[in-house]
Amino acid sequence: MKKTAAFLIMTACISMATATNSIAASTGADPENPIDMEAFCQENYGSSASATQDDDPDSWVCGEDTPVDTALACEQQYGVGWVAKVDNPLDAHSWHCEFEGE
Repeated sequence: MKKTAAFLIMTACISMATATNSIAASTGADPENPIDMEAFCQENYGSSASATQDDDPDSWVCGEDTPVDTALACEQQYGVGWVAKVDNPLDAHSWHCEFEGE
């Protein structure tokens, strides 16, 4: 009985890890260097972040209508030389930062 329960728990954990990786891959987001839109909006405007359209990467706003400056967000969160990139032009959640500086 104990072996069966342990096996079922192990199988469930593996399934959850696989599902999490699949979700990250399907959104196109780079899990290594994501842009934290919420932190950017809180730090710069004292407001929350939201994507007004899930299929439009440029639809991110702080508060009700202040566009998120993704270039500035990358620089603030990762440093000089980091630039904003979108992996999927039809997914608002696919922004990440890449280092292109010296």
